[in-house]
Amino acid sequence: MPLHSFEEGICTVCRHSLPIINFSSSVENQMHDIFKDYEIKLASALFNFEKHTEVQELIHNLKYRNQKKIGKTIGNWHGAMLASDANFTHIDVVLPVPIHVKKLKQRGYNQVSNYGTILAKKLNADFNETVLKKVTYTKTQSKQTRQERLANILNTIGLQETVNLKNKHILLVDDVITTGATMKACIECLKKIEGIKISIAAMAVTLLEEI
Repeated sequence: MPLHSFEEGICTVCRHSLPIINFSSSVENQMHDIFKDYEIKLASALFNFEKHTEVQELIHNLKYRNQKKIGKTIGNWHGAMLASDANFTHIDVVLPVPIHVKKLKQRGYNQVSNYGTILAKKLNADFNETVLKKVTYTKTQSKQTRQERLANILNTIGLQETVNLKNKHILLVDDVITTGATMKACIECLKKIEGIKISIAAMAVTLLEEI
């Protein structure tokens, strides 16, 4: 559906039909279940992700069809929700999950950057996309099992710099969480920083019963 001049990234009709998740950050939700061994503080996603749905189409448009404005639109939407939650007002730094320089050159942008930048603004936090680095190129993992994804990606993320992250509360952000393998690899790196607290946010999450 073509967008009107007043619409950005997502048409008004689609906004009302998308499957919003109303997780409470004050209690553990199904995202915590995905990261049950990683001591996550807070966890939030805007959409429930299922294959062959409008959410999948939306994310594919962002990642593969150069529709970068979608990241801003989702960031403003999700960011407003998080900013109204007192638990998320204590975030110090927002970090996007990194992509490899080869993929960055191919795509021209990290699809999570606009989303993360907007979340940081909404939460009065800093945004830093140089802390984490994708050191090994990995192909798509959509057809791999949960264990295969984690094994393949665990050593592909590295810390580039940790300036001023000691004792900080980090919000790690990504587009879609399925098995959580990429975020888990990032968390393993970040845990090396003294006193760090880690929360996570994503545009969409595949709930456990859907994986």
